[in-house]
Amino acid sequence: MRIGSIIVGIVAIAIAAWGGWWWFGATAQQTALENWLAERRAEGWAAEADIGVSGFPNRFDMTATGLSLADPAAGWAWSAPVFKTFMLAYAPNKVIAEWPGTHRISVPGETVEAHAEELRASADFAPDSSLALRRGILKARELELTSGLGWSAGMEDGQLSIRDSQEVRGRPNAYDGVLEIKALRPPEAWRALLGPKLAADLPATMETLRLDATAVLRRPLDRAAVEEGDLRPETVVLRDSRLRWGPLGLDFSGRLEVDEAGVPAGAIDVRAEDWRRLLEAAVAAGAVPADLAGALEAGLSLMSNLTSDGKGLEAPLRFSGGRMFLGPIPLGDAPRF
Repeated sequence: MRIGSIIVGIVAIAIAAWGGWWWFGATAQQTALENWLAERRAEGWAAEADIGVSGFPNRFDMTATGLSLADPAAGWAWSAPVFKTFMLAYAPNKVIAEWPGTHRISVPGETVEAHAEELRASADFAPDSSLALRRGILKARELELTSGLGWSAGMEDGQLSIRDSQEVRGRPNAYDGVLEIKALRPPEAWRALLGPKLAADLPATMETLRLDATAVLRRPLDRAAVEEGDLRPETVVLRDSRLRWGPLGLDFSGRLEVDEAGVPAGAIDVRAEDWRRLLEAAVAAGAVPADLAGALEAGLSLMSNLTSDGKGLEAPLRFSGGRMFLGPIPLGDAPRF
């Protein structure tokens, strides 16, 4: 009887201790989120939500109801009827997030409604207040975007994966990322930009879009970087990236170094199928001036005959001195990161 009483007492103490831990963790999470919303309001944001935590005894399930976030300085806003996160009580730095079926995102002059059959993310953060990301996955299924300006877009399936980099060793703030999208349906205006001839030959959906990259950022990918919107890269490495859209096909890989002003330098090796149609699309979209199209086509034709069968093209897309070149051919100012 004595031993049995001791065992019962130990079990009772363990249950009480675990219940206390769960209550402490749930209260701390709710308080931290409410304080974060208050801090954003103090910075001039609109930040409102009713926060609740459940999931006893093994999980911390957070539900934010009537969520509304807006940063007037940056000009964006996000509202959702509900947003949920799930954590195991013994590993609160590993989080699953679940977006509602429908929510709204606004930028200056436009509001977009997003609807998805599934929109979930999982993330593993450093177990401290910085919440530095160690790895994460964002998945979307049957995602549809509808703009108040009249356009729509969607995709069948998409996934973005990020993790601490194994490629660029010895450098801090390096992250590997892979974006894969299947059956992407771009806005109709994108097709119109490519000119009526090519647009008529393109299917409604882009079969494949894949970006495989490593980025070395100027600061850790943590809570402060996201809140301040400072995700500037120092180095970008592209590997095995490609686009397939009907007759258009692109493969690209390379490396860019980016200075403090966001100006890239380096080269990306481009392999293009049916490059003449891509050139037509670039001219129609205004990316290449029409008065340069003939000279550019002659130069690319020579490069194509030297490197391929005349239909395909292999050439480096170079970035130097703030300018962009395809092989020796100048294309204009380089984009800024």
